[in-house]
Amino acid sequence: MRFILILVTFSLLLGSVSAECKDKDCMPDSYEFGNYGHVNIYYNSVFEIGKNWFIIIELNQTEEYYDFNFEFEEGSSKGAHLEDMSDNPDGRQVTDSISFSGSIFSEEVFHKSLFVNITDEHDSLESIILKIHINKPPAEDMIYLWGGMTVFWASIGAYVIYLSNKFRVLSDKSGLEDGRREKN
Repeated sequence: MRFILILVTFSLLLGSVSAECKDKDCMPDSYEFGNYGHVNIYYNSVFEIGKNWFIIIELNQTEEYYDFNFEFEEGSSKGAHLEDMSDNPDGRQVTDSISFSGSIFSEEVFHKSLFVNITDEHDSLESIILKIHINKPPAEDMIYLWGGMTVFWASIGAYVIYLSNKFRVLSDKSGLEDGRREKN
């Protein structure tokens, strides 16, 4: 019984941990802007409701600065400012990230538009549209369903074992040889 309690507690603790991607290595989608990839935008095209959604912006080998404005149609927007730092030890590479809260959407939408306006120190450079999918996570009550069904079938199995033991005891008490009964 103690083992089952430890197992249930461990699974509940693991289920509450969220693994949010904050690194460009786990971002499946990217957008490259500028000559020779001066600006890279890394993102995941699936926005999962309830989890924070990250966008990573990387500025490579340039002596300019860029302003980024990320905006959804409903008005939720974030901005970022990247500027070249010549004394940067990473070889003039600057990285910044922004995140959108997982609570800004409540229903699934496919091909949602995220408008990205990119400006530099002189003028507006480019406006792009990133298409994303807003996805609901799978039902979290499935663990309760599996747990309930496990308890249900384990109790039925225990009851069957209990009944078979009772019948065996009654059969042994009948006093007949080899457990055989006489027909009436």
